[in-house]
Amino acid sequence: MNGNFENGLDGWTLTNTLGEAPFGGIDEKTTFWGEAYAMNNVGKYFSAYATGAEESSHGYLTSSYFTVNSAYATYMLGGAGNHNVYITVEDKEGNVLALYRNTEFKDFPAGDFTVEARREMIGNTVFLANFVTYKIDLADFMGKEVRFVIHDYASAGWGVVFFDQLNTYYVSADDIPEGAILAENLLADKSMLKAELALEVAEQGDYTLDSYNAYLAKLADAKALVEDIAVTQATVDQTVAALAEARLALSVRPIEEIAGADKAFNLISGNDQEITLADYINTNGLSGITYNVQTDNAVVIIGSVADGKFTVTAGAVNEATVVKVTISVLYNGEEKLVVELSVQITNDLAPTVKSEEFAKSYDVYALDNKANIALD
Repeated sequence: MNGNFENGLDGWTLTNTLGEAPFGGIDEKTTFWGEAYAMNNVGKYFSAYATGAEESSHGYLTSSYFTVNSAYATYMLGGAGNHNVYITVEDKEGNVLALYRNTEFKDFPAGDFTVEARREMIGNTVFLANFVTYKIDLADFMGKEVRFVIHDYASAGWGVVFFDQLNTYYVSADDIPEGAILAENLLADKSMLKAELALEVAEQGDYTLDSYNAYLAKLADAKALVEDIAVTQATVDQTVAALAEARLALSVRPIEEIAGADKAFNLISGNDQEITLADYINTNGLSGITYNVQTDNAVVIIGSVADGKFTVTAGAVNEATVVKVTISVLYNGEEKLVVELSVQITNDLAPTVKSEEFAKSYDVYALDNKANIALD
């Protein structure tokens, strides 16, 4: 499959996604930069520093498909110090099976070092453009047709890639180059992300606008990760936790008692009074609202709640009697508010005292019929 690029890009497909110049090409220089740091290459290789290539360009390099019939594969990788530069292994159905990065990438330490000292660091403690040999475990994909894809979607910050010596078959693990580093599959597990997204609250419903908007912001962040191949596991886990927290923090609009509502009224025995619940309770448009209306005295008969109203009917009394009517407001079966009304029941002979004190002025001398005046 021309894994060593000695035949140029035969067996590979170079696709640009940004920029007119390619993001890489074939090179065989043994050093990089003016200081001539060693590449540690083996002949020709794919290079972001190839003639005509532009670091600001984006794209991907795709190998031909091959059948996995060896537990291990190896390759050499340099650069790729940016999150948006990575390698994937993909099957023919378009599924990404694995994702690898240059985890050994490391820049020069701070300090004033000579060029000679820096050259000594290259390949020992410093890994920049110079190659590192990796081995990857393909045992789980045995028998599958797969391909390698080298991705470069970065324009700076070591958003360059160098790749060579892809070998997809070894008779035994003993044949793997000595010192090859086992690459970790860094493809994020998104099962918990998908599970949380399955609980999506699609409509505001009974929730407050503020809490629902906060939830929508976290939901958008989570959905953006579904197709993000390069996302890290840490980012997925943090995003799932934030979305779950926002979902659990969704708050239902409050049920409130109407301020200033007159909750006391009088009834003569045998009469009734229609009570409109909205005169006393603001449910803020919530669904799942039910009411439980009770009284502490059987002299009052409470009708069923219908269309937001119920009727209070006064029975017979010998003297003025005060009765309490309790309205419990339930949301999805849970009591959220209690409102109490006071009903004074009188018979048709008993006066209703509305106020403990009452004053009225009479000009006795101005009255025509003074004989019929009686004051108590």
